[in-house]
Amino acid sequence: MSLSGAGELTERGLARITGVSQPHIHNVLNGKRRLSLEKADGILRRLHLDLTDLVRTEDLVRRVRTIGPRSICCSVRRVL
Repeated sequence: MSLSGAGELTERGLARITGVSQPHIHNVLNGKRRLSLEKADGILRRLHLDLTDLVRTEDLVRRVRTIGPRSICCSVRRVL
C-alpha cells in the first residue's frame, strides 16, 4: 500500500489498490466527478471496508427511519 510520510494513502496509491484511475480519484475527491455505486463498493472491498466504516451506524439508522429505506439509496448515491 502506498502511503505518504504522514501515513495517509495517496491518490496514486489508492488508484493502484483499487484499479480506478488517479485522475478519476482526484476529480471525485475534488467534487468534479461522482463514483458509481459499483465503483464505490469495489473500492471499499479492496480496502477491506464497508459503509459502516464510513458512517456511524446510529446515524444511518436514524436517517433510514426519517426518510425511509428507498430514499437512503438515493442519498448514498449522491454522497458517492
